[in-house]
Amino acid sequence: MSRRMEGKRLRRARRRRRILITKMILVFSVFVLIIVGCVCFFGTPMVAEELTIEAGSAMPDVSDFLEKDYRDVRLVSGLDDSVDMNTVADYVVVIEISGKKYTSILHVIDTVKPVVTPKTAQVYIKGTIGPEDLIEKIEDVTETTVAFAGTPDFSKAGSQQVELTVTDEGGNTTTVTADVEVVEDAEAPVISGVEELTVAAGNSISYKRNITVTDNYDSEVELTVDNSGVDLNKEGDYPITYIAKDKAGNETSVNTVLHVTMPAAEQATEELINALADEQLAKITTADMGEYEKAEAIFNWVHGNIGYSDGTPVTDWIQGAYHGLVEHSGDCFVYAMTSKALLTRAGITNMDIQKIPTSTHHYWNLIDIGDGWYHFDATRRRDGSYFFYCTDEEVMAYSTTHRGTHNYDPSLYPKIQ
Repeated sequence: MSRRMEGKRLRRARRRRRILITKMILVFSVFVLIIVGCVCFFGTPMVAEELTIEAGSAMPDVSDFLEKDYRDVRLVSGLDDSVDMNTVADYVVVIEISGKKYTSILHVIDTVKPVVTPKTAQVYIKGTIGPEDLIEKIEDVTETTVAFAGTPDFSKAGSQQVELTVTDEGGNTTTVTADVEVVEDAEAPVISGVEELTVAAGNSISYKRNITVTDNYDSEVELTVDNSGVDLNKEGDYPITYIAKDKAGNETSVNTVLHVTMPAAEQATEELINALADEQLAKITTADMGEYEKAEAIFNWVHGNIGYSDGTPVTDWIQGAYHGLVEHSGDCFVYAMTSKALLTRAGITNMDIQKIPTSTHHYWNLIDIGDGWYHFDATRRRDGSYFFYCTDEEVMAYSTTHRGTHNYDPSLYPKIQ
């Protein structure tokens, strides 16, 4: 081969190599541009995956989560009233950018130790005191807990220092020392002002009125009243015990008596009348009695135990029943209202009835024990008339011959047998 031919071959080979290298460079450049573009488009986040803020800071804004300024940004959820910037917690925040939603986590952390001011306190030998009682003030944006660093020993009198730890929600702990004075208290409290008490039955009473308690150390002594045996609806004398106990465990008790008296009729209450009626029914009836037998027992008691006397007020049935149950004296109104109280508490259906007013008045009862209404008039009469479970015909026959003693208006009452 001639030198000329060899030179041409070499030049063609070099040209092919240059073209191949150029193509490879172009291909590589395109590949690099594609990789860079993908990284720029897909790799760079538009919203931070998380944001950490110290507790006590202001609520962050949407812009705090963005890598740069974007148009068409909207908060979907997360930065609202459910976020407590004074509590260590994680919150999910959703942000929308140009129609695409991104999720981030807001971390509220606490890295600042509490600032604690202890205080001096006093405790009694073998007494107890809480760690919170030795703290004057705690400055921290999150909730804190207080504990003894060790178990304090209050078994001996004297001054000592007690170590306390205060820990916040972030786990930051501050240790402080408080002075504690352990004192010996063997002196019991003094109760003053205890006297015998008096109250009318059916009323209430303030047991602690005018009662004072003093103590050599304790300024807030616990005072209790044992009145467990008292029945304010029943006349009688009841024991009362006042008990004062100080923080050292010393105790004082003082006894007195509560006199429950019957009130004047004007002060009687329905609760009192019910209690008095129940008490009387327990004496004159038994659980195995039928309604007829109970009604008859009530009639006999009212008729036989209330003495007749004129002049009882007729405006209040409670007063009328009071005169019969307590004073055992009164006119026809008292007999009727006492019967009413007893019949009602015995569960017997009854109704008040009165004669047509003339120069005189008269009151009695009607009862229904399942077979219609009957007359029930327990008032004592000089002629010894007895009106228990009487028909209308029987009572009207007596009324006709005794100047209309029981004349009534039938239109005001149900049909009477």
